[in-house]
Amino acid sequence: MDKQSFIEQTISGIRSKETKRAVALELTQHLKKNISYYMRQGLTEAEAEKEAIRQMGDPVKLSKKMKKVHKPKIEWGMIALFTTALCLGFFPLFALDQENPLFITKIVASLAGIVVLLVWMQFDYRKLHRYSWFFYCTATVALFLVFGEGILSARMVNGTYYLSMGPFKGDSTIVLPFYFLAWASFLSGSSLKWWKTAILFILPLVLFLEALSLVNAMIYTSMVLVMYGWSIRKKPKALALLAGSLLLLAGGSGSVLWLTAKSYQLGRVPSFLYPEESYFYTQFKKIISEAGLFGKTIDPSQFHLSVPEAQTDMVLVTTIYGLGWLFFLFLLLILMAFSVRVLWLIGKIKDSFGQFLLVGCFVLYTLPLVLNTGMTLGLLPYMGIFVPFISYGTITILLYSFLTGVILSIYRLKDYPLKEKPVNE
Repeated sequence: MDKQSFIEQTISGIRSKETKRAVALELTQHLKKNISYYMRQGLTEAEAEKEAIRQMGDPVKLSKKMKKVHKPKIEWGMIALFTTALCLGFFPLFALDQENPLFITKIVASLAGIVVLLVWMQFDYRKLHRYSWFFYCTATVALFLVFGEGILSARMVNGTYYLSMGPFKGDSTIVLPFYFLAWASFLSGSSLKWWKTAILFILPLVLFLEALSLVNAMIYTSMVLVMYGWSIRKKPKALALLAGSLLLLAGGSGSVLWLTAKSYQLGRVPSFLYPEESYFYTQFKKIISEAGLFGKTIDPSQFHLSVPEAQTDMVLVTTIYGLGWLFFLFLLLILMAFSVRVLWLIGKIKDSFGQFLLVGCFVLYTLPLVLNTGMTLGLLPYMGIFVPFISYGTITILLYSFLTGVILSIYRLKDYPLKEKPVNE
């Protein structure tokens, strides 16, 4: 039996393609190393190969052993947090109206989210690395044509275009996953020159601002800057330069936002600085102060008058009032545990592309959660931002199901080598 026949016989009983590749690679490396050793002992190449194969043992028994060693890993902690968060998202709808017609849509969206998670969990995320320009160009064209110019958009709400695809409707949040994949690939691959990186970063930012997607512009900017900061984390001078650039960018962006924002958006600034003069902020403060530990019964007809977007942007206000502070704290604990879990996983991953994807996932998940929580508690102005898994909306659920699936794919393949390591002769 030659080397190739031995390897093929060993992996024949393994179903998983990733496991087959990993086992074949490990066997190849072991055999090369042993053949090289025996040849140094004076054996011919054919004799050395035969002895190396004999030392490996019975291929059937070896196959069973290698299959156990290289079994794909499942991050059950992340799955538990995902499932819990998805289930908790139904409670605010129930508190708002026990016969809420949105339940059916939420159930369908959740089931679709589970399917998305399972598909991406089984997908080899490393195959996405080569399509960075496709993701970037697709997102940029869509951002310009659909959300900037209104082509294919079904309607406009508060000056913002929404894309409609059958029962699914969404704003420019739809393009964030494409930029997420593109930038993870850009920053983990061959280094771009600084001016190319700047152009690639600024173009979508300008398009987000032109589309009046200020929140998504903030999320996009934070995601790219944090991912870039991760790429230069071991270069103090580069980090200092990035910090200085951020100050300039903040000043410039603030000026642009002030000049391009609509009157209703500018009106939120003084309402944040002087909350006693804002009707909605005083209403939110009053509502959550009356909630108590276990919440109160909500009158939907009256509650919607005081709390706009009660099931989406202001879902945490609904949660506090209808379910109580104890439930809110429990919910916040689960959602923050998700962020902490992602941070923990970053340290477990050796693949550069996988690390950047996890960093991007952390920002895309944590930033909306922190901003919405601050908005709910009156620490930040109202900015129309969702809560991951909890806010009502099909696109939001699918987005975070996709991100969770990518996280699980990264963890599942974390011990699978990409390339064959050279064998020292």
